[in-house]
Amino acid sequence: MTALTTRDADAIVGAHANAVTYIALPGTWTLLGWIAPDDDDFTFDDWQAIGPKFEQMRAVIRICQGDWLNYGEHRWGEKYAQAMDETGYAYGSLANAAWVARQVPISLRSEKTTFSHWQTVAPLKTLDKRREWLEQAEVKGWSVSKLTDEIKKSNSHTSQTIIIQCTLCGGTGELEKVI
Repeated sequence: MTALTTRDADAIVGAHANAVTYIALPGTWTLLGWIAPDDDDFTFDDWQAIGPKFEQMRAVIRICQGDWLNYGEHRWGEKYAQAMDETGYAYGSLANAAWVARQVPISLRSEKTTFSHWQTVAPLKTLDKRREWLEQAEVKGWSVSKLTDEIKKSNSHTSQTIIIQCTLCGGTGELEKVI
């Protein structure tokens, strides 16, 4: 069985310009589970710091699956049938991951936003809009719920200009109607 140790993880270097970090965790990680470090220097705070990393790992697996599927489709025209056989995931889960990865390229992703943030902005019409909202979420530390609310608020404040004519004098004017 191959295990990844902290020392191994420290040796990993990203080849892609945006792949500058990775999730390095103490102990030994295998396909069967985690083996705590046999080390008196491993503290309660070290142990506690591992907990939040699990959400990061869960999120990164989903977007990596999407990137993997899109690469397979682009390179070999293969996608869901093979991926479903290989991963055991349902079509809908794989299709969603691939769609989000296509809509939110790696250049827009940030370690301070999650797959759920990316999924929230994926339906927006332009790459610039997706970038704008993700940057705001990152800078302001928005939760997915807050990001969703802010996008909804911005969409509800669209306006329409209406030309009106005075029934007394015949003059015209513009009226802005908030929709």
